[in-house]
Formats: sequence, structure tokens, C-alpha cells
Amino acid sequence: MMKKTCLKTYILISLAALFSLMGCRSGKPVVQQYYLLELPPVLLTDWPADISAVPAILRIEKVGVSPAYAGHQIAIRENTNQIRYFNFNTWAVRPQEAFTQMSFAFFEKYGLFEHVKLGRTHLPASYLLETEIHHLEIDNMEGHFRARLHVAFSLSYYENGYEIIYQHSADRFQSLELNSINDFTAAVSAMFSEELQTFSIGFINMLGENR
Repeated sequence: MMKKTCLKTYILISLAALFSLMGCRSGKPVVQQYYLLELPPVLLTDWPADISAVPAILRIEKVGVSPAYAGHQIAIRENTNQIRYFNFNTWAVRPQEAFTQMSFAFFEKYGLFEHVKLGRTHLPASYLLETEIHHLEIDNMEGHFRARLHVAFSLSYYENGYEIIYQHSADRFQSLELNSINDFTAAVSAMFSEELQTFSIGFINMLGENR
């Protein structure tokens, strides 16, 4: 009798293990998705042909990012003071490094300054660019998805120390037609590039007015 009971128990345990294994195999594995903030290949509006390079060195400081958005997690806002993060959709590169590289690539490509440097230089660079990202999120407070980028640029000139000579900021929203994180990433990349262009043209116009 004891042998039969043990056999039944063994069979039940084996069946339970089998069903559990089958259940695990039937579920689709969760795939981690990574997204890249990158400089778009072309600008939304053409770069002015009459802009000539400023004969100076521009030093690009690392971009500052608000702590809520500084990690690898991608944020979505659904209430005035509440955000949450996606579990399996993250930045491939932290926003600080990504935006810093985008700034460097932008000024290298469009030649606003004769020389562009990242980080410290042996001698003080003539110009210093500092950038702050205040908001970087998917906004869903109005019932539809929008990309939000709140960015501020500050340009300083060195003469017995750095002094701010030009600033530009923008709090941008863009509707996401595809409602996808890839669409959000592309929108943020484009908005950042557009604001760099607006900042650059504004600075050139300021130089022209002061000549």
C-alpha cells in the first residue's frame, strides 16, 4: 500500500513539473529593447550658406541632465507630478553622453567654429558651451503621446574668466503619430538638433549686431 502511495505521489509531482515546464515554454520571452539618441542625417531646415566659421576654439562641456532622466531608463509622464519608467525599453547610452556626442557631432559637421573640443583643454578655449536637459520624457497627460524635450544652452566667452554672452532655451512638445518609443527617440533627436541650429543662428546674428 505504501509503495502505491509513493508511486502516485511521484507521478503527480512529475506531471506538475511537466506542466510547469510546458507553461514556461509557451510564454514568449521578453526581449530587451535599446534606443539611441543620434544626430539626424539632415536638418529640418537648411543650414545658412553665408555662415562662416568663428576663428576660435569651442569647448563643449558635458551635458547636464536632470536626475530623473539621467539613467538608462526611459520616462513617461501621466500625471502632473508623477512619472514611471519602462521596464524593457531603455537607452543604449545614457542621455548625458548621447547629447554631448550629438553636440560635438553637430558643430564638427556644420563648422560654426574653426575648432571643437570635448572636455578640458591645455589653454582656456575662447568659447564654452554648457547645456542642461530639464525634461526628457514621453508625455501622456492629455490622453495622447507626445515627446517632450526641455533644453537650455549657455555660451560663455573667455576673457579673464568665462562670462556668459548668449543663451537659448526651449520647452518642446511633438505629437507621436506611431506611439512608439522609436518614434519618441527620433523626435527628441530631431528637436535637439533643431534647437542647436536655432542657438547657432541666434549667436551668429548676435555677433553681426555687435560688429
